[in-house]
Amino acid sequence: MKTYLNLICLITVLLTFVGTTYAQNISKNDVLTDFEFLNNAVVHAHGANYHPKISVNINAVLKDISSLKSDSISIPDFRYYIGRALSEIGCLHTSVKAFPLDSQMNKPTYFPVPLLIVNDELYIDKFKAEKKGKYTGQKVEEINGYASAYFVDRLMHYLSGDGRGEDDSFAKEIGMIYAPKLISYYLDYPSQFKIKTGIGSFSIDASEKADYRYRSLILMKK
Repeated sequence: MKTYLNLICLITVLLTFVGTTYAQNISKNDVLTDFEFLNNAVVHAHGANYHPKISVNINAVLKDISSLKSDSISIPDFRYYIGRALSEIGCLHTSVKAFPLDSQMNKPTYFPVPLLIVNDELYIDKFKAEKKGKYTGQKVEEINGYASAYFVDRLMHYLSGDGRGEDDSFAKEIGMIYAPKLISYYLDYPSQFKIKTGIGSFSIDASEKADYRYRSLILMKK
């Protein structure tokens, strides 16, 4: 059975929350209300729960949102928690058809540096990043002040395939292909990136275009 949960209905009320700072933050209480509504829909109406031995919910996501110290959530982080919820549901057909709040963000830019994910950490691709000189092959510790783990988690939880757990090949493929956009997206599309490595830092301007013909980020294990 195909189950389409159109998440637009959950966020329409939030379109009125327009600020003037980073990505127009949304009230944490409003986000919790929306996710409680979604959780109720998943528990009582989603086809994944028709199986007598499976119980699907997004309680873990609700717990993480509740534990946030801030009383507001940015639009990119709101989208991240939606992705986390999709991962908990584990259904390819339960997705986000549109996300109107994106219109409140900056003009899209793209992360221009080819990367590898090795053991859930980011590295500058030694073979595709010839112009980065001494930094090629180096581990990325931070991008614009955020640890590489912050981006790996978000890349792997943008969309979800069938099944729950660590081996969601569809989610990983989406994260790897669209990394140039998603890394920039979760920073609210900056005009420049500051990349910190173990041997120093460098800055690079954001790109106005991204080439998705080749996988922009490779997932590897040591």
